[in-house]
Amino acid sequence: MDRATTDGDDRPCCWICLDSGPHAESGSPLRRECSCRGLSGYAHSDCLARYARRKSSIAGTADLAAFGRPWDVCPNCSQSYRNEVAMDLSSAFIAYVDEGEHKKNGMARLAARRLRLVAFGTYLMSTSRSGTPSKYLDDAKKAALAVIAIIDEMRAGEGTRLSQSVQILETDAYSVLGMAHLQQGTGDGAAEAVTYFTKCRDTCERIGHRLGTTVAESNMALSLAKSGRGSVVNTSDNLSKYDTMYQHCLAISSESSPNSISVGIRLADALMKEHHVCRANRFMRRVLEVSRRVHGADHDLTKRAAADYARYMKRYVVTVVDQGRQYHFEALRYTEGGTKCVVRGPIIQPRNEDSEQIYIMPVGQILLGVGIPVVVAGLRYSTDLNGKVGDLRSWVEEAGCFMVHFEDERLEPRPVRQEYLQIVFEMPELEDATDAAVCSKGSRERSSSGSDRGSPGPTHDDTSGMLTS
Repeated sequence: MDRATTDGDDRPCCWICLDSGPHAESGSPLRRECSCRGLSGYAHSDCLARYARRKSSIAGTADLAAFGRPWDVCPNCSQSYRNEVAMDLSSAFIAYVDEGEHKKNGMARLAARRLRLVAFGTYLMSTSRSGTPSKYLDDAKKAALAVIAIIDEMRAGEGTRLSQSVQILETDAYSVLGMAHLQQGTGDGAAEAVTYFTKCRDTCERIGHRLGTTVAESNMALSLAKSGRGSVVNTSDNLSKYDTMYQHCLAISSESSPNSISVGIRLADALMKEHHVCRANRFMRRVLEVSRRVHGADHDLTKRAAADYARYMKRYVVTVVDQGRQYHFEALRYTEGGTKCVVRGPIIQPRNEDSEQIYIMPVGQILLGVGIPVVVAGLRYSTDLNGKVGDLRSWVEEAGCFMVHFEDERLEPRPVRQEYLQIVFEMPELEDATDAAVCSKGSRERSSSGSDRGSPGPTHDDTSGMLTS
C-alpha cells in the first residue's frame, strides 16, 4: 500500500482510499477520466464502484436519475466519467443491479445497461476517425444487444406500452451496433452496419424522431459507400448533419457539455472538408477555449480539440522550382514586406517535420491551393474587396482565378487572381463579430445563459438518437 501522507506530496492519490499506487486488492490503476484538475479526481475504479454502490443504495430506484448518477457523474467536478472508467463503472453498475434486490426491476436493469451503451457509444464516436478498429467493438455489440433484449422483454409484457425515451434508447442501441460493425473496417462489416442503421432509421420514423432519422440516414449512406454498394458520401450532406446535431446539443444543454464539444469537433472537421476554413478555424478555436476552460487541458476532448485546431491552422502550398518540378511545403509566415514567404519542407508522406528544412522563397514561386484562408490586397478595381478575408473553395480554370467566398456574408463569392491574395496565418478579429462567423448563433446564446461547467453529460438526453459514425 502506497499511501500519500504529507501535504507536500505532489503525487496523485485516490480521493477515496488515499492510496497513490494500484488498488491494494485488484491491482487496478489510478485513473482520472472526468473534468477534475490538478491532483484531484484520481481514483481506482474499484473504489468508485464501492462509493457508487453506497450512494445508489441510499437513493433507491424511485428516482432512477438519482439512482444511476453515482455511476456516471464525478461528484467532484459534476461531469460524466469517460473512456475506460465509464466502461468499468457501467459494468459494475450492471453487476450491482443484477445481483441484489433490484434484479427484478426492469427499469433499473435497463438504466444500468443504458449507461454501458452510452459509455461504448461515446467511445466509438471519439475513436471513429482513428482508422483502426477499436479493441472494444465486441463489448459495444454486447452492450447494445443487452439493451435490445430488455426492451424486447418489456415489449412482450402484457399491457406494456414503451415510452418515447425507451424507444429512443432502442434506436441508440441499433446505432451502436451499426457503428461497431462499420468500424470493423471490412465490406461485410459495413454491409451489416447498413442493416442496423436501417432499423434505427425505421424506428425513428415510426416514433417521429426527426433528428434521429436524419443521423441514421447519413450513417446508412456512409455504410453503403464503405460496403461498395453506394456512392461516395456527399460532404455537404455531412456538414448539414453535424450542424443539425450541434444545434440540438445546444438546445438541450450548453456549448460546454461533453457531447456538444464532441459533436462540435466533428462539425469543424465537416467544415474543413467543405473548405469553409475561416469558419472552421474560428469555430474550432471557440470549442477548444470552452473545453480547456471547463474540462481542463488534460481532458481527452480538449486534447482532441487542440490537435485538430493545430492541424486546421497549417497552410500548405506548392512551390515551383527545378525546371517546373513541384514540391509541397507548409507556409509559415511572410517576410521582407510580404515579397517572400518562409516555408518548411519539402513534405514527404508520412511526414517527419524533423527531417524538413526552412526556406525563404519569393511569393511568385508559391502556388496557393483550395482550402486556404486568404485576404484580398492590391486590387485597383473592386477596391471594396481589399482587406476582406475569405476561403479559397474552388479554382476557375477558364479565368485562371480562385473563387473566394468571403466571411462578410454581404459579399458574393468573387473570382480573384493569386497575385491579389495573401495567406491568412492567424485569423484576425472580426470587425463585426457576428455569431454566424465565429460559431453558431445557438452556442453564443447558450454560453451566455448556461453554466460554465456544462451539463452532466451522456446519462442525460444529449446523446439520445444522435450516436453517429
